[in-house]
Amino acid sequence: MPSIYVGTYGKYNSGSIAGAWLDMEDFTDSEDFYEACNKLHKGEHDPEFMFQDYEGFPEGMISESHISDKFWEWNQMEDHQKDMVEAFHSVASEPDADLQRIEDCYCGEHDSFADYVYESFTSCNDIPDHLVNFIDWEKVEREWDMDHMIAEVKKYDGLKGYSVTRTFIFNNY
Repeated sequence: MPSIYVGTYGKYNSGSIAGAWLDMEDFTDSEDFYEACNKLHKGEHDPEFMFQDYEGFPEGMISESHISDKFWEWNQMEDHQKDMVEAFHSVASEPDADLQRIEDCYCGEHDSFADYVYESFTSCNDIPDHLVNFIDWEKVEREWDMDHMIAEVKKYDGLKGYSVTRTFIFNNY
């Protein structure tokens, strides 16, 4: 759940970090968010907002004084879509990719890239059971690696008490 601590440059320059944490799920768009920021700092004439701390934001969607327009689209997504978008941006050099582009590239979430290669290869090719063990799966995986982006995302599972690695696969085209 993304949240942000909102202060102002005016207060900061005067030696104060006065502000408040805002839960971003309470807002549907930037207009609602900035309206709340203005109410929070109503005693200041024309406040220049400063995002002094934040958590739960995808990489590259926030800075000290700016929230990307893409954040508002991301904030309305289902959890599995948010995870997919974050994974894509961790491996792709496409900061402006929209959800449609990411979904077009998405091949799924798998235990590992090797599992993805095996599952995809055997589902697309009718290989007799007695020949499956004669295929050099490592070589197939190396070949496929050139056409795919692999995002291994570690997330801490508070309920289980340990980190879980999730592997997202994307076509590299």
